[in-house]
Amino acid sequence: MTAIRRDLMDVLQQLDAQAQQRVLEFARSIQEPTGEPVADLIQHMQEIAFPPADLQEIADLIEAEFEQIRGDELDVPVLNPR
Repeated sequence: MTAIRRDLMDVLQQLDAQAQQRVLEFARSIQEPTGEPVADLIQHMQEIAFPPADLQEIADLIEAEFEQIRGDELDVPVLNPR
């Protein structure tokens, strides 16, 4: 067991059940997401070959919901750049 794990176990054992639950929730909240990378999701969507009008409707709905699509931040093409 590493020194960090030992230290964590020592601290956890001193906490009451409610505090231990808070620590567990925090630890889970900082784990990296295990979902599919955006680039892979886009690739799958392109393989499905949605009609362009449907893709534009999806993009418009997303833009309306989130006010802005920033494809440059996602490293994917934007259907209707502004």
